[in-house]
Amino acid sequence: MILFAFYAASYAVVIFFNTALISCANAYLNGKDMSVGEGLANASRHLPSVLAWEFISATDGIILHIIERRAGIARADCNLSYQYRLGPCNLLCCSGPHTRE
Repeated sequence: MILFAFYAASYAVVIFFNTALISCANAYLNGKDMSVGEGLANASRHLPSVLAWEFISATDGIILHIIERRAGIARADCNLSYQYRLGPCNLLCCSGPHTRE
């Protein structure tokens, strides 16, 4: 349970700030100027989706940890955790596990 809480907190922070960064980058690519504060505000608007993605990522992390310990497989050999890379992009497109209209 403590390990799950650690994974959940870690992924929540990573996904939140990645969402803010991708929001700023997306605005820049669309020819708009966006400050860091505006990027963080945009990530805050997507907080329910961020929390949904961190739950999925933490669950995935626990499953990989169990596989790693029981089968002796290195994490690099069974890296199925794509949520931390694709989650923030999906949040901005409103196609995450908790979509908002």
